Amino acid sequence: MGLDVRLRTARLYLSTDLRESTRDFGNFVEAAFAGGVDILQVRQEGVDAGKLLEALDLARTISYHFQGLVVVQGDAALAGRFAADVLHLGQTDVAPAAARPQLHQWALIGQSAHNSDQVRRAAADAEVDYLSVGPVNLSGPAEHPAPGLDLVRAAATIQPPGQQDSKPWFASGGIDEDTVDEVLEAGARRVWVTRA
Repeated sequence: MGLDVRLRTARLYLSTDLRESTRDFGNFVEAAFAGGVDILQVRQEGVDAGKLLEALDLARTISYHFQGLVVVQGDAALAGRFAADVLHLGQTDVAPAAARPQLHQWALIGQSAHNSDQVRRAAADAEVDYLSVGPVNLSGPAEHPAPGLDLVRAAATIQPPGQQDSKPWFASGGIDEDTVDEVLEAGARRVWVTRA
């Protein structure tokens, strides 16, 4: 199954760190994919690039058995070294067009959107393959204000789920078993979780 098909059929996106305190990264990744995760992003600030590449490589090896995708966060050079299938960019990272030459020709690029204007720009950007929309709720330290369900509703209008030219998008930020139903009712069809 091609990368674009795997992206379009994905419903659950998970971010994780290297799980150094529990030392169970490989087991956790396998359990996540076995439990229904379609896309896994490995991210940890301040970690040695070699250590991160090791973890990414292990995650990719495990993902093959599940047709899962493994994502590099924010670092186009690292994504290039890893030959990443997916690079996710925040609003302050390099522009998607600048990142694209560092990736292999089939690689996918995602971009975070924290307001309606950013959703529109990412939706119109030919270099962006998918979006994350949020944060819906705040959980942990807040990098951005939480626009809440209004942004999910706006994204569903801008990028209607299932419409032929609509890019896949994931509602993100503070979504867990207590809030996922309201996020889906607001128009999301895909969710991204971190601490849930």
